Amino acid sequence: MLLRFFNSANLSRLFAAFLIAILFWIPGFYFSSSLIITPWNAPLYDLYLLIPIKIVWINTTIAFLLNFVTALVVNSLASTFGLSDNSSYRPAFLYLLLSAMLPEFTRMNPFIMLNFLLALYFFNVLKISVSPNPIFISFNGGFILGLATLFYPPFIFLLLPHCIILIINRINHWRSYTASILGAILPFIYLFSYYFWVDQLVGQTENILKDLKPKFTLLYPHDTLSLILFVAVALLLLISSFNIYTNLNKRKINKRKNIGVILYLLFFMLFIYLFYAKNVSEVMALAVPSALIIGDYVRHIKKMKWIELFVMLLVVLIIINNFIRLYNVV
Repeated sequence: MLLRFFNSANLSRLFAAFLIAILFWIPGFYFSSSLIITPWNAPLYDLYLLIPIKIVWINTTIAFLLNFVTALVVNSLASTFGLSDNSSYRPAFLYLLLSAMLPEFTRMNPFIMLNFLLALYFFNVLKISVSPNPIFISFNGGFILGLATLFYPPFIFLLLPHCIILIINRINHWRSYTASILGAILPFIYLFSYYFWVDQLVGQTENILKDLKPKFTLLYPHDTLSLILFVAVALLLLISSFNIYTNLNKRKINKRKNIGVILYLLFFMLFIYLFYAKNVSEVMALAVPSALIIGDYVRHIKKMKWIELFVMLLVVLIIINNFIRLYNVV
């Protein structure tokens, strides 16, 4: 069915993925005048909100196109590093599915922009082991991580696993670690310089530090259909992660290292969600590594019947869930 259908690089598959994504997003276009205001101190997203866009549906169009471009980056990432077949749009389809899982995802929100940066970040992280110049790649990864933090402050803690990944890849040059840290703090130098210029340095610094205080909270949707989707995707991700982890030793070294790094980062991102999330919509930040993990798991399944039915059911439930909100308003 769908998973087999998208296991091809034919342009018709890409067009089909685009149409399915539009179907997911139709209710989001209806609510295009409603932007998600993040409870976080997110300077780059706040800057975007200041843009005077008079035609309200343009925001949703920008969000949709950026989300689709992110799906293509995820697909390229998977094929480049051996996490999918070279001739496949399956990772892109899975990302589009996960990034439309809840109705809140299908309108402009900071996590659409964040996921684009995360896809680029994963590209840099996986290139470290094969790059002749890891210092440059380390700096790029740190800089992208710094930009991502300006959309979602708790992701500053990803700098720790980033440095551990350097150790895993046996990067012994202290300059690579320094480059990562310098890259991560560079966006903050510009940000704090601006706050100093407008005399908001002390107040804004206090706000950022408040956002970084951990508090364990298990957030989940409260309406029945969204909760079913939330639990179903969580179970699929758990099964995929466990299966990949238990079979890591059967893979070639490079592929084992790549999928191991993604599992490692996913674990840290899940930890951040559990201890720092203020809204269930923040789970969208897990869409990029989740699509890669589930895509790699599906790729190695021999009997596809049940997983095909499961994914088809997810697609139907997502469409129904998104359109129910439209029906309730009308």
